[in-house]
Amino acid sequence: MRPRKTDRHLPAKVYQKHGAFYYAHQNKWERLGGTLEEALAAYAKKVQATSTGAGMPTLIDQVLA
Repeated sequence: MRPRKTDRHLPAKVYQKHGAFYYAHQNKWERLGGTLEEALAAYAKKVQATSTGAGMPTLIDQVLA
């Protein structure tokens, strides 16, 4: 994929459309909020929920135990 040409201040999969911010994943658009602050807070909750308990540190701890 190429880098964004516009809206470079937004995280991956977040787009501004019709005066609101949306999270687009697997052809589904979920509204995050009307302001940038609301959208970033909702995005942080969504990313944190999906990444809790996953990743290399957890796998290393399981193997070493």
